[in-house]
Amino acid sequence: MQTDQVSSTISIQTLDEIRKVLRKTRGWLVFLAVVSFGSTLLSLVSILISVIRGSGSSGVLDILVKLLFAGFNIALAVFLLQASQSGKKYAESGKAEELTAYHDRIKIYFTITGLLVLIGFVVAVLMALIGSGAGLRG
Repeated sequence: MQTDQVSSTISIQTLDEIRKVLRKTRGWLVFLAVVSFGSTLLSLVSILISVIRGSGSSGVLDILVKLLFAGFNIALAVFLLQASQSGKKYAESGKAEELTAYHDRIKIYFTITGLLVLIGFVVAVLMALIGSGAGLRG
């Protein structure tokens, strides 16, 4: 059993449980990061093909928005990988700094994801209002 440097008010058993959970969830964080990288790669290939062909309705703004979201996707995957590494280091060493780094990366991941979801909702509502307004005019 490793001793922990987090706080004397938390029992060693609780800290061991935290390390155990981090060991188990690390694989899922890496899996989600790899899936994110893979989907971003496919999206970038699709953008590249549409630019080379010059086909479709892909305007400059459309391509820039797709590249922006690809950048967000890559950043989110990096945050997941960093959290996974910090979780692993904490599980091995018990250093409070590693647990803090883990939570910091997870917080950033969920903050960005939450903001993107909110932006998506706002855009969907605006598009619905614009669409319903256009439908009322004829």
